Amino acid sequence: MKYIAIDFETHLIEQGLLAPPPVCLSWCDGKDGGILLPADARTQLHVWLSDPNVRLVAHNARFDMGVAFFQFPELQPLIWQAYSSNRIYCTLVAQKLIKIAHGHSKFDPRSGKRPGYSLAACVSDLLDEQVEGKDDADAWRYRYVELEGVPLAQWPTEAYNYALRDAWYCLRVCERQGGEPLATLYDQIRADFALHLYSCEGLHTDPVAVEKLESEVQAAIDVAMVDLKGAGIYRDSGTKDLSVVRQLVTAAYNQNPPLTLKGSVQTSAAVLRESDDPLLQKLASISGDQKLLTTYVPLLKAGTQTPIQPYWNVLVDSGRTSCSRPNMQNLPRRGGVRECFVAKDGHVLIACDYALAELCSLAHLLQTRYGHSQMGDVLREGRDLHWATAAAILGLEYDEVIRRGKEPKMKETRQLAKAASFGIPGGLGPLKFSEFCQSYGIENIDIEQAATLRFQWLAQYPEVLAYFDDVSLACAAGGGTANDSHAITGYRRGDCTYTSLCNHGFQHLTAHGAKKAIWEVSRRCYSEPESRLYGFRPVVFVHDEIIITGPKDRAAAAAVELGEVMREEMDKILTSVPIRTECTMMRRWYKNAHPVYDSDGNLCCWEPESEAENEMLEMRSAEAPDGNRTRLLALFGKTALVQANT
Repeated sequence: MKYIAIDFETHLIEQGLLAPPPVCLSWCDGKDGGILLPADARTQLHVWLSDPNVRLVAHNARFDMGVAFFQFPELQPLIWQAYSSNRIYCTLVAQKLIKIAHGHSKFDPRSGKRPGYSLAACVSDLLDEQVEGKDDADAWRYRYVELEGVPLAQWPTEAYNYALRDAWYCLRVCERQGGEPLATLYDQIRADFALHLYSCEGLHTDPVAVEKLESEVQAAIDVAMVDLKGAGIYRDSGTKDLSVVRQLVTAAYNQNPPLTLKGSVQTSAAVLRESDDPLLQKLASISGDQKLLTTYVPLLKAGTQTPIQPYWNVLVDSGRTSCSRPNMQNLPRRGGVRECFVAKDGHVLIACDYALAELCSLAHLLQTRYGHSQMGDVLREGRDLHWATAAAILGLEYDEVIRRGKEPKMKETRQLAKAASFGIPGGLGPLKFSEFCQSYGIENIDIEQAATLRFQWLAQYPEVLAYFDDVSLACAAGGGTANDSHAITGYRRGDCTYTSLCNHGFQHLTAHGAKKAIWEVSRRCYSEPESRLYGFRPVVFVHDEIIITGPKDRAAAAAVELGEVMREEMDKILTSVPIRTECTMMRRWYKNAHPVYDSDGNLCCWEPESEAENEMLEMRSAEAPDGNRTRLLALFGKTALVQANT
């Protein structure tokens, strides 16, 4: 296999344009190299991408291949083929895998700080050389647009050498990385490119919804400020008096407040919320609203003009993804934020997620390691895992619990079962588990009750105890932390604490299967005309959920294939347990949306009742002689929807 490093110099990136027009393409194969202007770059890339014996190398390959993908669209089929056959190598993704494998992703003992992943940082780390001038304000990397259309013979020597140097360094970094075992590398590289396409597509926001959100948040802040100023928490100038806050926290915690490492009274939002003091809880609420108003609202406003294009990071320690600018995987919980994101006219959003993905991953991991899994048995038998767990907690038969499922006691126990199944596998002890239960609305469980519930859950799934024992032994052997090579994928992660290693075993499996789905869904959306997904575009990924957008008249068929692809790809990883998916169709990203079907069983668009009613009346009023909405409502009543059981 011949390795050829490439690097585009382009116009500057701007909002709405993450794959800007190229000015040149530099390349290096170790013996030769050069710079190509756009027309020649297109021709040469076609040659390289068509050659099964060539592997293209780039630092942050998602960007370079994204430029080629959008600026030279005739190359798209070859780009998909090259990625599918492991012929695109990204030194940035490889470096992340290396740092994670050695346990240096957060602190690198060689540099004494958090590692960087720029090409210059990789050169320093792996080659022990310094790339001079890379971050200068007048560096050529920011100025290549000045050379657009200029013959190479007339380029300044510095500009020519700067561009060529990046390809040369990239190839040398790749060669140095070659000694590392990098399991899952090409799956990560494929997912990285697919997520970049998510970013390039982006999502728009609705100006009416954004204005409504801003008004509601500002009104809530104004109301709260009256009481907070009256209590002296805020001064007339609008600044916060932390001494008053600390006094109130101290009193709320009966003179025994939580302290920082330096001995000061904590004033975090979590401490304020748990204080049982209405003023402090109001302060916690207003802090979230203030951040929403200053951080998110301006971004949402910008999204009404150009698409919001978040950055998707393909790889954190567990193998999961993260997101920023903004974090679409963890938007503010306040109602109305997600609902600002809308599909284009005539289009809808389709959200498809895995049911119990991490518990399915846990069951498969345990089945693989120990040859049996009672959790896996429940899933294979098609029983509801939470009801089965609730039955064990109550000491009742599964069928009886299902029959009595609407009783308050049954519902409460099922919620306890959910908290247990999602919290205990991560290695939580009774104290942390009692705190974790609060996120499921279970406020009154003390440490003793948490310990009892934990014991009952582990008695139901005893294979988890063996898993905990293995993790404990591994951490003890490593002096408190452990290095792990995943038994199923070979993914390496170093310096794991007990709880991080407990979580890692199953979180990584879910992430790995989901990344396979990310790739395959994107490939079909962009490159397979015969696919029902063709022409749709993936726009959001949230750990175990993919959201795509496309024409409403084709959405029901696309949703079916989306669910099929996601299951097929996860099945390649979780071979011992079944996996289920659920799709929802909506015009905007509703927080509480759920599947809705028509009388023929086809997925249709979910709407809040009032909006669905308005949509129906608008359609029918166009045909009514007087257009009287009140009369129409009396005649037709509310929209009839056949809703799926949830």
